[in-house]
Amino acid sequence: EVNGDDLIFTVQNRKYENVKAPATIPYHHIGHNGIGVENIKRRLELIYEKNYQLDIRDDPDKYTVTLKIPIYENTLSNS
Repeated sequence: EVNGDDLIFTVQNRKYENVKAPATIPYHHIGHNGIGVENIKRRLELIYEKNYQLDIRDDPDKYTVTLKIPIYENTLSNS
């Protein structure tokens, strides 16, 4: 969704109870905010500095992530 000068992106994943983890993912990594979330936050900070919003919700039946970033031309610090 575009709202003024911002792009708002939301994604949801349902949680499944009693589902066996795939063999390629160690069991102790399931259901934890791991290094991936920290890497995303670090990359957003490098690109957008403090000019973004990342909301991660852990509801009983689903995960919801909303990212709000500016879409104007001078957004990237490497430009």
